[in-house]
Amino acid sequence: MVRLPLVVLVLGLASCTTSGPLAEPPAGFLVLERDEAGYRATTADGARLFIRSFPDPNDGELAFWADALEHDFTRNRGYELVAREAVHDSDGEVGDSQHYRTVHDGTPHDYLVVIFDRGSTIRILEFTADHETFETHVAAVRAALPKLR
Repeated sequence: MVRLPLVVLVLGLASCTTSGPLAEPPAGFLVLERDEAGYRATTADGARLFIRSFPDPNDGELAFWADALEHDFTRNRGYELVAREAVHDSDGEVGDSQHYRTVHDGTPHDYLVVIFDRGSTIRILEFTADHETFETHVAAVRAALPKLR
C-alpha cells in the first residue's frame, strides 16, 4: 500500500471546485491559470503564487490542517519554520500563516502558506520564491490576504 503524506492529499484536492470569490493577485503578478477553485500566478522575476480552494467534507478544524502543513513542510520536505502566526481575512475569519525557508542548490528559498477554514471549505494561499525575490513581493502578498475569501 502506498502511503502519501496527508498534505499531498489535501493539496491534491485543490483541483475540486467550490463557489466563492477569491482574491485577485497583487500588482506585478500575471495569472497563468484560473478555474473555480483558484489560480496560479507568477512574476517576471520568478515568484509563484497559488490560491486554492477545496471542499472539506470531514470538517477538519483549522488547527488540524495547519499542524498537518507544518508537519509536512518540516518533516517531509526539509523546510525550517521561520514564523507562524494568526491572520485575518476581510470577513474577520482567522487563518494560519506559516513562513518556511530551505536552501536549494546553495540558494535560500522561502515559502509562505496561509490556510483558512471556512466551514466546509478550505482556502490556501501559497507563495514561494528564492529569498531575494520573496522579500521583494511578500509585503504585497500579505497585503492581499484580507481579500482572500
